[in-house]
Amino acid sequence: MNREEIAVLSRTSSLQGPFVVGGTRAYLIGDLDGTFPAWGEHIPREMAGLWRHPNKLLQSIWLGWAYPGSDPVWATSDGFHRGPWFVDQHFTLSNTLEAIRRLWIPDDEPGLMMELTIINRGNHDERLEMIMGFISDLHPGWLDDQPRGVDQVYERLHQIIFQNDSSLWWVRCLSNPPGRIRVNDTALPPKDFLACATASIRHDLMMPSDTTTSIWYWIEGGDGQPVGESFPKNHHVWWDIKSDRYRQMDALSQVTLPDAQLMHAMQWTKYQTDWLMREVPGIGRGLGAGVPEYPWWFACDSHYALKGVLAFGQHEWAKDTLMLLKNISQQFNGNGRIVHEVSTTGVVFNPGNMQEAPQFCDAVWETFLWSGDKTWLQTMYPAVAQAMAWVSQADSSGRDLPPGYGIIEIEDLNLRMIDTAVYTYRGLMAYAQMVRIFEGSLNAQPIMERAEQLKNRILENYWIPEEGLFGDFLARSSDIDQRIHTWIKRAETRRNHRALCEYRHLDHFKRTSGEDVYLMKNWIINTPLETGMAPNSWAQRALSRMRSSEEFHGPYGLYLSGIDREEMMTISTGVQAVAEIQYGNADAALQWIKEIAKTIDIRSPGTISEMSPDYGCFVQAWTAYGLWYPVVTGFFGIHPNAAEGSIYFEPFMPSHWDHASLSKVRIGTNFVDCEFTRTLDSEIYRIVTTQPWTIVLGEELEFVNASCAQRDAQHIYLNLPGAWVVVRKPVAV
Repeated sequence: MNREEIAVLSRTSSLQGPFVVGGTRAYLIGDLDGTFPAWGEHIPREMAGLWRHPNKLLQSIWLGWAYPGSDPVWATSDGFHRGPWFVDQHFTLSNTLEAIRRLWIPDDEPGLMMELTIINRGNHDERLEMIMGFISDLHPGWLDDQPRGVDQVYERLHQIIFQNDSSLWWVRCLSNPPGRIRVNDTALPPKDFLACATASIRHDLMMPSDTTTSIWYWIEGGDGQPVGESFPKNHHVWWDIKSDRYRQMDALSQVTLPDAQLMHAMQWTKYQTDWLMREVPGIGRGLGAGVPEYPWWFACDSHYALKGVLAFGQHEWAKDTLMLLKNISQQFNGNGRIVHEVSTTGVVFNPGNMQEAPQFCDAVWETFLWSGDKTWLQTMYPAVAQAMAWVSQADSSGRDLPPGYGIIEIEDLNLRMIDTAVYTYRGLMAYAQMVRIFEGSLNAQPIMERAEQLKNRILENYWIPEEGLFGDFLARSSDIDQRIHTWIKRAETRRNHRALCEYRHLDHFKRTSGEDVYLMKNWIINTPLETGMAPNSWAQRALSRMRSSEEFHGPYGLYLSGIDREEMMTISTGVQAVAEIQYGNADAALQWIKEIAKTIDIRSPGTISEMSPDYGCFVQAWTAYGLWYPVVTGFFGIHPNAAEGSIYFEPFMPSHWDHASLSKVRIGTNFVDCEFTRTLDSEIYRIVTTQPWTIVLGEELEFVNASCAQRDAQHIYLNLPGAWVVVRKPVAV
């Protein structure tokens, strides 16, 4: 990626808000103004700063300067410039002196690289001292039970060494050219915690008029005895490696849309998802959920996020993440249950909610469809079989409707949840396909039949004709009596009087099973629509109510709860967008997608917050699902099967779009381009593949012409690399 190609987002006012520079082995979180506030809840006031999981390295990095004989001035930034993998912070030091601090994390390195550029714009020479101050914070990660200890600091070979007295953790800070080291530097701003230590690197500079000079800094963490005696000689190569990787990432799934904000949001969602990839030696590599509060791994979050990741071509991220979840689940549970949440310290916080085992299976199959990696699938297959067996055993009634917590982790909401039921259906369907591959169709057939029976059971029990909605859960009245008090108390605590009234009279409807279906209006009632399970007439009725009513549709997306009507998340809105596209409602899907996209840059340049519009984690992995998945698989209609060398093609384009394109969609070892053009009475699609593949056309599509191809009804066989096919979808005039 050449410098002129790099997208940079700038902000020169309202510099209050978080930023992150990310890498697989380390990341830095600070404020846009160049400071490092003590943010955080999971580890109170400790979630920002420089982290090299499983432990923290630094609390803060201060930029200071002084004229000879003067006290240092600790600068704050007056310009923030966000690049895809780096951040530039601008500091005005005086009328003529400026500084730019560039921050970035090299790929697969446990440290932070900084380049400080000092500029003298005046017409006379300037003599000054530049100071880079460091406050250590060698703090254990979340759920690590080893003591915090006290940080010690000393100088060795022109570098600062911070070392913790109760662990093997250390961090070293050095510069090129080397500077003067001052340990226990009391001139630095106050440290937030007594256990931290301070030190600085100082350079005396003579700056001729109209000149620029640069100082490089390397901050690296590790375990045991500090290693490394000199500044890394290959740091320029590290930059090239990272920029090349981002260039390659940019080249995959390139979209051209008649919506500039959506294109901007989709591009930066690629980048912000990359910032969340996390590798911890001895544990594994996978996609974290969000920063600053959830930099570790979740099964539920991954199920959604990875579908977006696959759509923009990062198959390895999906395979690595699912392998990590498999390995940790087997180590901790060993019975097929898939862990919900695991810290980077290797501690499992929650052994797994009920829906996560089938979600895991569904994600494994989706990853195989995109990657075509049968060797990887074979490695995952025993864990999938065990996961579905665990789900089956969890329901003593034998109906595949196991009780327990699902996605919504509200206290006492551990019943026969609709999301668990729906994803169990999806898990069974995915498992059956794997059985077909590895054990044959005869062995897969009973699982397919079991899935179909479950689907019918869901439709019979959870659909509420009186409301035109699916219910949240099945339960007997005896199961609800105490739980209602819990939910009422929650509404009272939140002072939500409308919700309080609804919980006191929670709607429920009799079913022949002896259990009632209850309507709590959580966003999970969309999961039968998201998966395309519901009959079209039912789905259209439910979707219409949700998109047109203030009961569900908030100012920035779908409410998490139609009763509470307080919070909106990119995941609830994303699922709604996917549900709309499942039933051909492209215009409605686009409106939900735009609800997500319009929150880009609000809290921090290049980011979309977990909670819409601007709170929770300021970077969240599952945002990729709501933006990328419905655009690639819905608008452009690409449904891959890499192992079989085929694509099922069924696009649904927004009615007011006249042209759009998607290029270099990675499916296995193939790359696919799709270009759309609207005419007076048709949608025209031109598909090009780099390998001989089969395109299976949806039933509304008509063949127009092709190069190097054979046709058999709706199957188009592209026989040569670079072959293309043009198809038409008639539209009403």
